[in-house]
Amino acid sequence: MAAIASTLEGRFAETSTSFRTFEPFFADFTPPQVLTAGDRIDLPVTVRNYTGGALATAVQFATQSADLRIEGSASQNGTLAANESGNFAFRLHADAPAEKASLRAAARAGGGMGDALRRELRVQPNGQRVTTTRADLITRAGATTFEGVAIPASAIAGATRAELCLYPNFAALLWHSAAAIVREPHGCAEQITSAGYANLIALRFARATSGGRASDAKWEKSALTHVRQAVEALKGLADASGGGVPYWRSEKPNVAVTAQALSFLLEAREAVPVDTALIESLVA
Repeated sequence: MAAIASTLEGRFAETSTSFRTFEPFFADFTPPQVLTAGDRIDLPVTVRNYTGGALATAVQFATQSADLRIEGSASQNGTLAANESGNFAFRLHADAPAEKASLRAAARAGGGMGDALRRELRVQPNGQRVTTTRADLITRAGATTFEGVAIPASAIAGATRAELCLYPNFAALLWHSAAAIVREPHGCAEQITSAGYANLIALRFARATSGGRASDAKWEKSALTHVRQAVEALKGLADASGGGVPYWRSEKPNVAVTAQALSFLLEAREAVPVDTALIESLVA
């Protein structure tokens, strides 16, 4: 936080301070981005208790897609000691291909504390992926026709999809490509840093081109918000470990992850404030 005060006579003063805040009880889980039909995985839901006492915890897991199935119980109970993290593993089976399969985890504890979150993943067919792209310019002189795409008889049923994109100019294509990498950072420190970099690249492109359209301004604002979230998440991991950045809050700092995070933080300063003390602590 920063504050600046001035008088009518031109005298001024400024000061700044920082503070750390986080939920005393929260859950997190990071599924793989892609599964293959027929896969079975054990997916852990990590629940963190940063309160001063033990908490009896109940975790509910749900798939909000017919293409993902939970094998075994969809609920688990356990007790987390003060300042402890625990993993509750659920077995998933990917039955069929799906572009967006949704997962939801909810954790509840005494005292009205709780957390819930949703993640999405894609289930790809169990076969060789073949992608065909057709592109051409549409002119005022006449229409543009694409040749048909042959789909072999051996193609997996329900696994074929088509997408048509129309752009008024080449700049619009670049904007669409940049907007596609704007994603909220989550997961371990490595994932947070990678997502932060992607959003930073999109933000740089937005500011360089200055499209000015309402839709462009919306994802430009999202990219800036996500860069700020990545910086705060990495700061929280560094603060919790007492120096250096670990993969997860409960682990020891990792040199490679710290270097990656430091590189991102140095570049992120062009977009959002980054605590100098944090930079110095990671360098040390």
